[in-house]
Amino acid sequence: LTEFRIAFERTIPLSVFAICGSCSALGSWNPQAAVVLQTDDCELWKATIELPRGVPVKYRYFKGYFLEPKVYTDVLLWVWMSKLRVS
Repeated sequence: LTEFRIAFERTIPLSVFAICGSCSALGSWNPQAAVVLQTDDCELWKATIELPRGVPVKYRYFKGYFLEPKVYTDVLLWVWMSKLRVS
């Protein structure tokens, strides 16, 4: 398991931060299938994800907004928050 942690300040109510990447565990670059990060304090966002072993994984964080917040589908991607990363 890999823990992803990043500090972001939520500036718009109901906005979310998510991670999307090159493997199926990270949504295969589809923001609709991205992993939504969780927070307790609206500053440190994190998720623990099982990644494939022995395969380089590329990923990026993004800030978005769910059109239906209780359903967690149909995310409106606002902005990519980081450069492409490889783990």
